[in-house]
Amino acid sequence: MKEFSQQETVVWMNTLEKRMSSGAVALTTADDRVVVVKATYKRYWSFPGGVIDRGETPRQAAAREVLEEVGIRVNPDTLQFRLVADRVSDIAQTYQFVFEGRIDDDDIAGIQLDEHEIAEIAVVTRQQILDGDRYYSQSTKLWAGGTSGYDEQIFHSTPQTDI
Repeated sequence: MKEFSQQETVVWMNTLEKRMSSGAVALTTADDRVVVVKATYKRYWSFPGGVIDRGETPRQAAAREVLEEVGIRVNPDTLQFRLVADRVSDIAQTYQFVFEGRIDDDDIAGIQLDEHEIAEIAVVTRQQILDGDRYYSQSTKLWAGGTSGYDEQIFHSTPQTDI
């Protein structure tokens, strides 16, 4: 059996479907509250996070996005993996990696929002998320419910009918 050369591998890799991925962090406090944000361009509340840039790991992207969006510096190596959501819609298929990191009251007091990207911030309990006191992302609700590992989320913009 012939092994692919580096050039053949690159050519083959370029034929594969590309899927966007993002990283987010559930920033938790000692009393089990968590930071949620309302982005200016989204209808729902979610954890600070965003798209993974070329050359970044999901943890690195999540930590960078936390710093950009809320001004809290977290060490990527301290972030604990909680879940990855495989999100399938009529538009695209994406992966969101959700991590958890501990913050303290000083971190909360020092929050500095990126006002171009983040409209509001709140520190809420898991129960508030589960009770739906705001309109939360599916990944945020999964985290609050204790889901860990892999989860598939399928969204359709048009109603599905049974055939």
